[in-house]
Amino acid sequence: MESKEDGLSFWRTILGPPKPQMPEIKREEVREYPKVNVEKYITSSINFIPINKRDKELLRAPFTVAVTPIISDPENIPKMEYSFEEAPKCGNCGTICNAKTIIFNDSTKYLCGTCKAANEIPIAMDEKFKSNQFHVNMVEYPYTDQALVNAPIKNIFVLEKSELTVNHGLFSKTIEKLINRIKTLKSGYFSFIILTNTLTVPKISEDRTKFAYSSYPDCFEMQCPSADSIFFDLSTEQDLLIQYITSISELSQGTISSSLFELIDSIGSSYAGQNVMTTICTSTIPTGTMEEAKELGHKLLLSLSHFDLFIMNPSIDTQPDYASVGELSMLNNSHINIFNPVQVESASDDIIYRIFCQKCPAALVSSTHPPFLAIKDIKGCGMMRTQNSFIMTAAEPGDTFFFFYDYIVDQVEFTNPSILYQMRLTHDDGSTSITVATYSFSLVNNNKSVMDHANIDLILQSYIIQAIEDGREKADELVMLSSLDKIRDDFLNQPFLQLMLTASGNNNFRYACVCFGTASKLLNFIRASDIMSKMPREFGWYCMPRFYWLQRNTTEVPNLLTLNGFNRFVSGAMFIKYDSRHSLIILAENEDMNEWIDLLNKSPLKEVIQQISTTPSVELIHPKVNATHKTYITINKCMTAPLPATKKD
Repeated sequence: MESKEDGLSFWRTILGPPKPQMPEIKREEVREYPKVNVEKYITSSINFIPINKRDKELLRAPFTVAVTPIISDPENIPKMEYSFEEAPKCGNCGTICNAKTIIFNDSTKYLCGTCKAANEIPIAMDEKFKSNQFHVNMVEYPYTDQALVNAPIKNIFVLEKSELTVNHGLFSKTIEKLINRIKTLKSGYFSFIILTNTLTVPKISEDRTKFAYSSYPDCFEMQCPSADSIFFDLSTEQDLLIQYITSISELSQGTISSSLFELIDSIGSSYAGQNVMTTICTSTIPTGTMEEAKELGHKLLLSLSHFDLFIMNPSIDTQPDYASVGELSMLNNSHINIFNPVQVESASDDIIYRIFCQKCPAALVSSTHPPFLAIKDIKGCGMMRTQNSFIMTAAEPGDTFFFFYDYIVDQVEFTNPSILYQMRLTHDDGSTSITVATYSFSLVNNNKSVMDHANIDLILQSYIIQAIEDGREKADELVMLSSLDKIRDDFLNQPFLQLMLTASGNNNFRYACVCFGTASKLLNFIRASDIMSKMPREFGWYCMPRFYWLQRNTTEVPNLLTLNGFNRFVSGAMFIKYDSRHSLIILAENEDMNEWIDLLNKSPLKEVIQQISTTPSVELIHPKVNATHKTYITINKCMTAPLPATKKD
């Protein structure tokens, strides 16, 4: 008797009677590929989608899909043994054959999972065709821009040496950690620039055995030296680079007269299209205006020049207006960290991580979707390139795009719909690939099923992104906040939605109230750039922090509690996961910091922390010692954020 496995497998649906086995025909051996969890890369606000358009509109839940091309804990994505040009594609919609493809019984045709068009199976593909039946896979992609072909990624680090960065220890700590990290690297290209009263860059000799300095008193329209003369090859010139960093660090401190935007513009223009990634750490130099930020952001997108920014704000009582930096970040996908002197230790760690973390320049994501859907908009820190694609100067781990969809039919007549995403990524060696991810949906005829399987974090994040865009359009944070208030009231005061959120369990209605309340206290242009690029899971940690309450005698992992409204914090410590890289342990005011350092380094608390900590950085904070710690201030705002008033019928 034929087994079920002979007729069906996880990647193939057979239509009609099974084809008789023909043992005399030798088949090519099929490769085994690793399984990849598509939900690490793709998140949908609604996983069960309504059949009727009116039901979707009644729910007031946006249909948003978040796409994360690079995850923090990368999996071994199956790499197909053919290129993008050879991959089997639907002749109607262009979708690459994917996990939802239906192969007909005679193995000569397949049915596209996106548009349901029938296609011929290329004869040359044979068994290789089957290898594409995965939710996530990768194919090589021939990049058409010859300026970027085989151009390996190069990193520049610009560090300010001023009275502030020296006196607070930022300069020395960062230099020490930079040298230690470089000693561990076996390959790559790196350059180091010092910012004093001049901009000083290396000039490597033609025989690559010695170096000199080039100094520029002004960054305005400055043309940097050629890439060959300033980038050290870490595979052969590691010692020479360390000699250079040690030598240049002895330069006298000072403050340059140029602005941050002039510095970024000069470096970006000098190395346009060369896969150069720049990290800048400053403290004293001015930034620029909102109009300058928009102009520079578009220029950087055209030149595919990427920057990450670290700014130490030395003032405890005042905060400069960094709105223009936030706007630049949302155009350039710059990761911004504005920190205080008490955060020098963790900030210097983050600087080193950001310099050398995985970066994929000119990252592009496109969507192919069923004909009953239309893309309403695409958001993220970058720019919509076409009606169905979005580009950023570079993608880093966790960076996320958001596709907003609308129904264009009153009733869906489509079985097992799926959406396919193609993510074009350029790697360290300059090679380019397409990661193909397929996300499948279930059609339902009742709204409770929709909300039971909805992602509340992404629903709320979608609405807050809408408020951010309203503020960006007017270049006004007050517009951003007033738009948020209106969106919140419209969303929370819908009786049917209240019922659905309450019925879906997990206290989702209160969760939404807390999230909107927290956002109203946190939202500004700098934090907007965070929200616009966060994965939905991290957005939840950001706007709805949760914590473990630890006591001196805690022996097991305690329950996870909601931070908002927690007013019983008179003893012990709170362990809070802030994002994928940072956790905080915040002590109660009457606790002794030195005693807790000792407690956390021995049983039983040591073992408890090991079980709940999933981040590389864990900071211990005392309210009296670290009152100016920016993350601690943010956490306090989350704790005291008022719940918005809602109407109940």
